[in-house]
Amino acid sequence: MATTVEGAIKEALFARLATLVLAPVHPVAWPNLSFTPPAGNRYLEPKVVPNTVGRVFIGSNEPHQRLGFLQVNVRDALNQGTRIDDIAGAVAAHFPADLKLSNAFGGGIVVRITSDPSPGSALIETTPPGVVVPLLIPFECWA
Repeated sequence: MATTVEGAIKEALFARLATLVLAPVHPVAWPNLSFTPPAGNRYLEPKVVPNTVGRVFIGSNEPHQRLGFLQVNVRDALNQGTRIDDIAGAVAAHFPADLKLSNAFGGGIVVRITSDPSPGSALIETTPPGVVVPLLIPFECWA
């Protein structure tokens, strides 16, 4: 269980991603955990990309606005046509705009998805061979 706001944000976002069921199966390469890419290079790679914390209120104990992105790199084998776009779309649909995710940190924080996720262009990788679509999922949290 997270003990900081930053950890709680990541925990809430990752908990939601962990509930996603895809066909074909895409295992998740969680940050800072051992992972061996499966044959075919088909997996998800999440990263939390925080932005600058905003101080909107004057009071010392007032919440700060914490913006950022959950970036999910959707990876797949080469020569599979538009399948990767469908997989990226399924991940995006799992994080709709205004989805609220909670965590038990300090009485509970709420992480809100601020708009529909934005998929990037498919990128071809040579080592190991595969294709990746970066998906940006914008969030905010007041804590």
